[in-house]
Amino acid sequence: MPRDQWRVGHIIEVARYAVEFLEGKTVESIDESIQLKFALYKIFEIIEEAAVNISQETKDKYPNVSWKQMIGMRNILVHNYFDIDASTVWDTVKNDLPLLIADLEQLMPLLPKDSDASTKSLFPKRGDS
Repeated sequence: MPRDQWRVGHIIEVARYAVEFLEGKTVESIDESIQLKFALYKIFEIIEEAAVNISQETKDKYPNVSWKQMIGMRNILVHNYFDIDASTVWDTVKNDLPLLIADLEQLMPLLPKDSDASTKSLFPKRGDS
């Protein structure tokens, strides 16, 4: 299961950012802020890229994790970028990502430990590098 823990860690990290970005916001905020929209879209790209590269062994061993949905949301954003409904993004971030985070946090200790890279943040805050 090469680097699965590292990739799952990245999914958790960016999913938390998405949830954080929408705190105190409304669904309309997504359409009103191009920065927020691009940030959320990028987060879904990262989630998809990490999910698609999780080993098939891990996906088979933990079928309760929504691997296909992670990949599917990014595909919707990429291939239908011109017709994205902000409420779909809102619902995914507000309803689905917290459940995904919880599932993946339970999964993390069950995965074989990766190298030291698995503990590093994908986006370290100032002073955290």
